[in-house]
Amino acid sequence: MTFYDDLFRPDLSKFGLSRLGLSRLGLSRHWRLGQGLLGLSISLGLSLGLASLGLASGGIVLTPGTSVALTAAADLNIDVTGLRNQKGVVCVALFDGPAGFPADGTKAVSNKCFKIGATTQRVNLGQVRYGRYALSILHDENEDQKLNTGFLGIPKEGIGFSKNPRIKRQLPFDETSFEFASGSAPLKVVMRYF
Repeated sequence: MTFYDDLFRPDLSKFGLSRLGLSRLGLSRHWRLGQGLLGLSISLGLSLGLASLGLASGGIVLTPGTSVALTAAADLNIDVTGLRNQKGVVCVALFDGPAGFPADGTKAVSNKCFKIGATTQRVNLGQVRYGRYALSILHDENEDQKLNTGFLGIPKEGIGFSKNPRIKRQLPFDETSFEFASGSAPLKVVMRYF
């Protein structure tokens, strides 16, 4: 066993496998090559009688006769401008589809609040997989974790959305969605107050 094997030994028991089991199947050499994430094809062979075997861990998916697939991700930064004061927090909800958008943060893929340091605030949602998303942002001035509204449902606190649309009604996901990809610049969202 080499230093490399000790350092990068995967825990195969999570997948119902063992090194001995892979060795008996003649796959231990293939596993060692694949565990280094070199993008090498791992074929389990039809003679095993397995219709499919899916292993997922940290964005890596292994299936019979396919290559190791890596899901690309990067930090998603948002520049929030137009905050009317530094009270409370800025809450950012990131949605990957129309379900729950824009108000149900429980259905968001990321939902975080940040203390405000200036009326222009950069927030970082951390590692986000590349794809299509929409942002819903709340300036929660009283930190009660909800949008406070007046008698007619008009927001008393600031709100903002990706692509900065005019806000006349509840916006659909498609009107505010954006493509997050490699090299994407920080998004700019202007807060609106009524």
